Amino acid sequence: MVQAYRTIAGSQFNFVYQKDIVPSIPPLPEYRVIGNQSWAPNPDEWLLDERRDIAIDQLNWDDHACQNYQDSFFSVANVTAPRWVTTASI
Repeated sequence: MVQAYRTIAGSQFNFVYQKDIVPSIPPLPEYRVIGNQSWAPNPDEWLLDERRDIAIDQLNWDDHACQNYQDSFFSVANVTAPRWVTTASI
């Protein structure tokens, strides 16, 4: 199943914004992490690296807000997509 997804979707990243608590909550049993993690330690920087361990009492719900992710994504300088996405007929 994972290989089939990778064949269709290509490369993918798991984005984690600052101290978002949700990525630290245990996933559902059928959940599988696919791809590489990218962590934003602050609003102006994205690292292609896993977030360091942060104590659960230092994580927060405020960093899970979609607006935080959206605002930081708008500052990304280079975005790529699989060729079949960029050449698909509309």
